[in-house]
Amino acid sequence: IFDEALAELQQALQLDPLAPLLNRHVAEFHRSSGNLEKSMEASRKLLELAPTWIWGHINTGHVYFALGEYDQAEQWVKRANEIRTTFMGDRLLVLSSLCRGRMDQAVEFSKRWASPHSRQGLPIAGVACLWAGNEAKAREYLESALRIEPRGHHPFFPTVWHYAIVFGYL
Repeated sequence: IFDEALAELQQALQLDPLAPLLNRHVAEFHRSSGNLEKSMEASRKLLELAPTWIWGHINTGHVYFALGEYDQAEQWVKRANEIRTTFMGDRLLVLSSLCRGRMDQAVEFSKRWASPHSRQGLPIAGVACLWAGNEAKAREYLESALRIEPRGHHPFFPTVWHYAIVFGYL
């Protein structure tokens, strides 16, 4: 199915090679399928086409994260956040901080999205607090996330479900 999807994207790009949205999807497709080199190429093209659109910066950050180059990943996400702060960028900052053992920094990044109504932010905040050793705060965030999404499913961060199991909620 990946080959078919890529063929469709490439056909669409032939019709409109300067479309930032199509280039974004190509970059994300290659990253998701593990082809980081092609993802980086597509991200660079996206940055050329739309330098003030955050997705070229964020995808570049994701590629560097996948390569284990966390400093580079953070730099690209911070560039995106200078344009517009997004959950996707901050999520990568949280994960990068967690991977480097910077628990307090991860918790700080996650707080921006820990509103009582955030389906996206509450799971991230909960996981960051759990990794930082603050189980009480982690429970609070994850319980709130489960009230919003009782089945524990979340399209951006399915780990809510896993931690809900760990804490005995599901």
